Amino acid sequence: MPANLSPNVDFREKDVSQVIPSVTSAVGGIVMHSVKGPVNTKILLTNPKDLETFLGRPNDTNYTHWFTAEAFLKQSNQLWTVRVEDDTKKVAGLTVGLSATGLGDIILTEETTKLTEIFPLAYNDIKQNEAKINYTLAAGNISGQLDGNANDLFTQDVYHFYAVGPGKFYEAVAVSVINKTDFVLLLDLKTELAQAGNQDEIDVIADRFYNGSVATTATSAVDYLSNSLLKYDIITPPNTSAGATDWFINYSTLNIYTNFEHGPDEADEAVLIVWDEFGEPNSTYIFSNNPSKRDGNGKLMFGPHQVNGNDRLIYFFIGDTEDGASGIANVSIRKTFLGGADALTGDTAGTGLGDLTGEILKAWQEHFTNNEELEVDILLDPDYNDAIKRYIDQIAREIRRDCIAVLNVPLEYMLNTTNKRPISSPYTAMKNYVANTLNVNSSYSAIYGNYFKIFDRFAEKERWVPVSGFCAAVMAFTDFNDAQWFAPAGLNRGIISNVIDVAVNPNKGQRDVLYYNRINPIVKFQGEGIVIWGQKTLQSKASAFDRINVRRLFLHLEKSVVKMARNFMFEFNDDFSRSRFRGVISPFLADVKARRGVIDYLVVCDESNNTSERIDLNEFHCEILLKPTRVAEYIKLTFTAVGTGVNFDEVVERSS
Repeated sequence: MPANLSPNVDFREKDVSQVIPSVTSAVGGIVMHSVKGPVNTKILLTNPKDLETFLGRPNDTNYTHWFTAEAFLKQSNQLWTVRVEDDTKKVAGLTVGLSATGLGDIILTEETTKLTEIFPLAYNDIKQNEAKINYTLAAGNISGQLDGNANDLFTQDVYHFYAVGPGKFYEAVAVSVINKTDFVLLLDLKTELAQAGNQDEIDVIADRFYNGSVATTATSAVDYLSNSLLKYDIITPPNTSAGATDWFINYSTLNIYTNFEHGPDEADEAVLIVWDEFGEPNSTYIFSNNPSKRDGNGKLMFGPHQVNGNDRLIYFFIGDTEDGASGIANVSIRKTFLGGADALTGDTAGTGLGDLTGEILKAWQEHFTNNEELEVDILLDPDYNDAIKRYIDQIAREIRRDCIAVLNVPLEYMLNTTNKRPISSPYTAMKNYVANTLNVNSSYSAIYGNYFKIFDRFAEKERWVPVSGFCAAVMAFTDFNDAQWFAPAGLNRGIISNVIDVAVNPNKGQRDVLYYNRINPIVKFQGEGIVIWGQKTLQSKASAFDRINVRRLFLHLEKSVVKMARNFMFEFNDDFSRSRFRGVISPFLADVKARRGVIDYLVVCDESNNTSERIDLNEFHCEILLKPTRVAEYIKLTFTAVGTGVNFDEVVERSS
């Protein structure tokens, strides 16, 4: 503020209203296999309908993943999902390629834009060096159109498109690509049509560009649109069988294709037009297949870089890899509908999810390990294999340290996976699995020992699914109705609904085996429903942190205080700052105490732990001591019969 050289009134503001900010507590995270949606991309789902809309319905391969996610979303309104797919295969969509040589000629008609019309193209329907269009169905070979001998007719995949989702209207989404050569030809066509004086002259021009008749201004038919799929969008021949003689020009589409101040200037450039569900151009791009090329403003021109994550309708890839994209010949394709071709190709043939271990581990590492980039509280295990279970525990315990992993004992330790009949000694099998096979010692993970039978409304049959999504949903329910430090178990908070049956129903002795070995039982009580009957973490040492409610209490407090403490970075380490720090934390902890989260607390932030040595090291220290509230897990009742004339006070005194 400048100095006053004459009488004046100045003012300034100081904000000392620092409070502990709100933090998330029931945001889930899962890496899953699904039948559609962008691959290796985080999507935030807020309700079960989103799951179906963005990622499709469950099938016989991915149902354990799908119903785990759905169960959680029924109680939480935030679930981060990442779809994985076999990284040796593309995602189904629209693939454009260059065909092999010498395979005969093809006559494409303007009607060949629908899935059912394009997919059955036969062996001798391929034209040398013609841009070809291939739809892949929910399963099959995405790499190219196959001939009768199952040989791939594409020597080179050029473009690959698929829908972002959501909604059935994606069947009406279309794309067009115009390379430099065809862009110039379209401009020539537009110019000649503008100079035509009557329909006869229009017919001559249309015939020449459509069929490639040699004219005095050209040396080859290649100079015309006859070798480009774009001609079907612009020119319609007369229906001579009906007696028509006039050619039809689609001036609207021609104007859209040429309405650029600067079109593609070099051979590696092309125009991409994305058509929305209403048949209108939604977005246009001048792109390059060179991953390092920039425009005059310094912006990257590589097609996938421009489109992916920015366009609301499509994802776009060139070639098989980014490095391999440079040098690929750009081809033009007519306005082509995606036809809803955003389905799964990679793992629908019953090869199992085990083949995706590498992709799942990679997705967890890339998307869920940075706690500054993504807030997540509960990591869901849809019964991954042991390597993935251990890794998501490591994410929670060592990497993030701000969330809890909810794990599931595999089905094979309860039921025969072939006939779904109970195995012998399931409780011993589960005990040995956790102690020896999984071998995780962590207060940042909890494991549950059961599977649920549910009804798959899509396939109209019963399925056995992991309980982890349901148990995580109980945590979300507990947060919403009570608080993070309440136990997510018991008849008040741990009842599970919409479940037909349980894989095992342990009695008291069997529950003792499970709980002593850190496995949380789930029990079907007669007349009371299916209930979570335990809340242990996987920590083997007996301490406060071997209970879920204490672990989640500390996760909540730590996240809240750490978020607030960032505002004290680069402030002076003096009595004033330390007093302010205590003044912010104490009311927050008092509220937690009033809401039964802790019995008592103490905040130490003064000269005793901020010594001159620590201050000289630019360190600010605060110690928060907590007495967490324990829950009652063992209730002992004593019933005493007394005589008619006995004074109750005397009996109570003797018993005490």
